[in-house]
Amino acid sequence: MTIKPLNDNIIIEVKADKKVSDHNGILIVNKIANKDSDTGIVIATGEGRLLNDGTIIKPNVKVGDTVIFERLACTEIRTKDEDNAYAIIKENNILCIL
Repeated sequence: MTIKPLNDNIIIEVKADKKVSDHNGILIVNKIANKDSDTGIVIATGEGRLLNDGTIIKPNVKVGDTVIFERLACTEIRTKDEDNAYAIIKENNILCIL
């Protein structure tokens, strides 16, 4: 699937939660309930933010960067043929590059 984000939108492949089984076979998911941020890898960026005077400010993140982003500020999508989750988010909702 090919996705081309517009303007200052960024597409992030959300990292899956780590799942670990204990010695009894119980599945333990490493996830904090109601967390407000998540991590992922940037897979596509738009052209950048368009200012009123027509100037385009290029994104600070690039494809391949690992980032922490505001989970509640994104649109999450999943594809039928893939198990991966993706987030479409404005660049200003990315908190940091790891």
